[in-house]
Amino acid sequence: MKYNVIRNPEYDFLNESYASAYPNLHKYPATMIPQIGVKVLNELN
Repeated sequence: MKYNVIRNPEYDFLNESYASAYPNLHKYPATMIPQIGVKVLNELN
């Protein structure tokens, strides 16, 4: 299964593209996960 890759500047912390379904959180240091996770949770609510 392949996700369509889109540019989403709101999640573009390292100037990389993301799969449209999920940001690739494993690419980031653990200290950045809360910063990204808060944005994701706010968008889902």
